[in-house]
Amino acid sequence: MAKMIPPYISEDVKSRGEKQIFELFEKDPDTSDWIVLHSLGIAKHTQRTCGEIDFVVMAPKLGIFCLEVKSGEVKRENGVWHFTNRYGKTVKKNRSPFEQASDGMYSLIDFLKKVPNQDSDLSNLLFGFGVMFPHIEYNETGTEYEQWQVYDRHSRRGPVSFFIEELSRNTKKKMEEKTHFIKTLPSRKDIEKIASILRGNFEILITPKQRLGDTEELILSYTKEQYKFLDHLEDNERCLFQGAAGTGKTMLALESAKRSIYSKKRTLLVCYNILLGNWLKLRLKNNTGENFLVEDFHTFLERIAKTNTPIKPSIVHGNDYYTSTLPYLAVEALDRGVIEPFDKIIIDEGQDLIRPEYLDVFTELLKGGLSGGNWEIYCDLEQQAIFSKYTADTMLKILGGRAHFAKFRLKVNCRNTKPIGENTARITGFEKPPFLPNNIEGLPVRYFFYKDKTEQVQKLENILSDLKSKQIPPENISILSRYKLQNSSVSGLNMKKFPFEDITLRKNDPKLFTDCRNISFSTINAFKGLENSYIIITDIHKLKDDNNKDKDNEYRSQLYVAMSRAKVCLYVLADKSCEEDCNRLLKRVKKIVN
Repeated sequence: MAKMIPPYISEDVKSRGEKQIFELFEKDPDTSDWIVLHSLGIAKHTQRTCGEIDFVVMAPKLGIFCLEVKSGEVKRENGVWHFTNRYGKTVKKNRSPFEQASDGMYSLIDFLKKVPNQDSDLSNLLFGFGVMFPHIEYNETGTEYEQWQVYDRHSRRGPVSFFIEELSRNTKKKMEEKTHFIKTLPSRKDIEKIASILRGNFEILITPKQRLGDTEELILSYTKEQYKFLDHLEDNERCLFQGAAGTGKTMLALESAKRSIYSKKRTLLVCYNILLGNWLKLRLKNNTGENFLVEDFHTFLERIAKTNTPIKPSIVHGNDYYTSTLPYLAVEALDRGVIEPFDKIIIDEGQDLIRPEYLDVFTELLKGGLSGGNWEIYCDLEQQAIFSKYTADTMLKILGGRAHFAKFRLKVNCRNTKPIGENTARITGFEKPPFLPNNIEGLPVRYFFYKDKTEQVQKLENILSDLKSKQIPPENISILSRYKLQNSSVSGLNMKKFPFEDITLRKNDPKLFTDCRNISFSTINAFKGLENSYIIITDIHKLKDDNNKDKDNEYRSQLYVAMSRAKVCLYVLADKSCEEDCNRLLKRVKKIVN
């Protein structure tokens, strides 16, 4: 079976033909050492501003072939091509699919010629093109192609590898007759190198985008580093991914879950926070089912435990209910076989879930247990373990006592703008940022210092009025506090002028993220794992505590979590007593203080 890149076909692909061809390449046993790229974007096309090749098939000892796929019925009338899909919708094109495939091939060759620092001329390998009509028998002749460059309904009687082998033989023969120059057949090393070069055209998804007025940039997920790690999952059954806030841990967990679902593995994706669990459900709503579950860990445990025996209210209110009693009840239920073990478990917010009692549960839930099963943990053991009593070293020792695993560290910040990333690192006490900052410039972080609650409310309302005048959508604004709403200064806001919603009250509502159109309020702890474009942090009374190390770590960790939630713009409202410490911590970082 060929290595498909990406490994599954996107839900955005509507072409039935492309989906069928994708499966044919993937399932053909004679393509085991091939690499097939689907939907390769060509930024510098030879004939157009940009273009796309449906499939690039790279086969050792055969060649590199650019294929155009046309589904449904085909007609050419007065030089115009008509393509009609199964719903009767017709698209007209002046250019033939053979021209498209040929142009894509020459664009690809031209691109490879210009790749710097090559130890061999990749463009001198054997390149060819073809067109695939999977739903019709195409017997027409033309001056721009040979019949052996056509794959049609009749061709589907044999493996798709037969078509590529015939395409290779005839392309090679034609090139030698026409040019008297023998093209080199690619080796496995050649196609791996080309694949690594071409991946960037369609898998690097860090894209700053203007969305909110003149200033907002929406930062999307993956970097080359993240894709490298996902590719390595195939070689490592048990992986621990460590990274600071904003390095794409949750997005990697999502992508890994999608790949696991596509591979038909029975998969469990869990996190610590209820709000994050509901957000993950929303992102994977089309994938949930019998073989895939996504949920926050404690809700999942309660559901398992209740299938065994009703949980008494007196037990629920015990001090050790979540950390000891509930996992114990869940293990008892699992021992009775209340749920089938999973083929794979993906754990987000691992820093809050690495403790012996929880690991006992995961061992029961996973085929082969933690020591021999397939699992991934995404975590920030250094700064975001605000619900754990263990240090980073202790958590690694606890996990290491259960299993051998591969460790990877995510270093590139792919959430925050550069000013937000730098300020977050300085204010929370890092000598240098715990990540590599990206190059996305943005607005400076703004600090507001207040004397009392009344002045804090006034400054908060001024910020909201300014954002409203800039027509920033309310749902793109979140206010975070260490305290619940009734104890926060936010309770003093004019609700008629600035309607907001306390999302912690709807944390169990799966419709929250689709329904909420107001400014959102949340405690910092409940918002961990989430993000928004505009973040306002309130009720900061201390940045550090020199007399109590535990309290000092708590202040820094909570502020780190809060500040790192912002993608585009960050406001910090702190007590006047914090101003001196703030200026000292920021040092050379440029700031605006009001």
